[in-house]
Amino acid sequence: LTDHLPVPRSHGWSEDLGIVALQALDGVPLRTRVENGHRELPSAAQLRQLLDHLPPPNADEPVASDPIGRAHSHAKLLGAVVPDLRDRLGELAGRISATVGDAVDLVHGDFHSSQILVNGLDITGLVDIDTAGRGDRTMDYAALLAHLSVLAPMGPHGDAIARYGRDLIAGFDQIVDPVALRLRVAASVLGLATGPFRVQEAQWPERTRDRVTLAEKWALSANSC
Repeated sequence: LTDHLPVPRSHGWSEDLGIVALQALDGVPLRTRVENGHRELPSAAQLRQLLDHLPPPNADEPVASDPIGRAHSHAKLLGAVVPDLRDRLGELAGRISATVGDAVDLVHGDFHSSQILVNGLDITGLVDIDTAGRGDRTMDYAALLAHLSVLAPMGPHGDAIARYGRDLIAGFDQIVDPVALRLRVAASVLGLATGPFRVQEAQWPERTRDRVTLAEKWALSANSC
């Protein structure tokens, strides 16, 4: 992908040590600028242009992991660790799973603010491309929005993060189906809701409930499109 995108080139690897040496790229993670409350951030159009440089997938390209396909398994796990959420999770997973997408694009597969390097408004790098595969482009846009919406309540610049998310939604709505976008964001947030339990945060039950509620809000917002 180095012929198409600002991804780091490999300088070689050690099979014995399990180490890959990658080219250093300019810039800082977009997440760093978002969390620090910077207003100069890449627009939806710039992010679309970045992803539009992905070449068409090869015939033998693997299918990227789709949060839609994992909605029921995520709901089952979350229902096991927070039993009082089971009914809500079952309803949410059913709603999300009704979303249909065509795996016709080459997608990043884990497109979020820590994977994008920026220098001011300029996008200087895209990392962690091992997740790339065939999928629906909505997957990438939804993953970014999901991470931003989970990130917003966690720091002092939540309002700025939420504002940036709204700006991106307005742009993405012009290029993909708004209903599918929101349901895919809900699916991605549902996947992120497993995080507090997996890493055993001190208040993981409350954090889990908060993220499930957030996923429900995303799914409900699809009704207004």
